[in-house]
Amino acid sequence: VGFRCCRGVITTTKAEPVRHIVCPTDMIAQKDFCIDQYEYPNLPGVYPIADATLAMAEQACIDSGKHLCTDQEWLKSCEGTKGYRWPYGSEYKARACNDHGWVDTEIMGNASKSGTFTNCQTNDGIFDMSGNLWEWTSGSTPRLRGGGWQLSAGLGQCRSFSEPDSSYHSGEVGFRCCATVI
Repeated sequence: VGFRCCRGVITTTKAEPVRHIVCPTDMIAQKDFCIDQYEYPNLPGVYPIADATLAMAEQACIDSGKHLCTDQEWLKSCEGTKGYRWPYGSEYKARACNDHGWVDTEIMGNASKSGTFTNCQTNDGIFDMSGNLWEWTSGSTPRLRGGGWQLSAGLGQCRSFSEPDSSYHSGEVGFRCCATVI
C-alpha cells in the first residue's frame, strides 16, 4: 500500500441545496417556476381558449394571478432536463399529439379538449405543448410556440416558433400561464 502527498490549498465545493417548490395543484413545478398543466383555462377535458391575441393572453393570466409564460419558461418546460425535440422525446411519434401529420384525409381537424392525447405530455405531465394550439409566450419578442393542429408531421417541435404581430389571432392560437416562485 502506498500513498501520495499533495500540496496546495484544500478546497471543497458545497452542493447547492435541493429546492422544492410548491405550486398550486393545477400547475406543474419546474426548477424555479410553475407552469399550467394544460392550455388555458388549464382544465382537463375542456377545450382550450383559442383565437387569442397577445394582449388577451397576458390579461387572462394576470386575472388568474399568474403571468403569460416567458419564451424561456415555455421552452424549458417543453424540452425538459434532457433537451427533447418534442415534449415526449427526441423522436417524432405519429398520433401522439393533435397535429395534421397523421390525418388520413385532407379535411383539417380542430383543437381537441385538453389532455385528450394522453401521450402528448412531458415527463413532468404537462400536456399539449406540441400540436393542438400554438401558444403565445412573452419576452423581448413575443412568440407563438409548439405548433397547432394544422402543422404537418414532426413540425411541432419544442423549438418551433413563429413571430407574428402581437395583434394576430386565429382559431389555432392559445396560451398557458406560469407563476414565479418567491
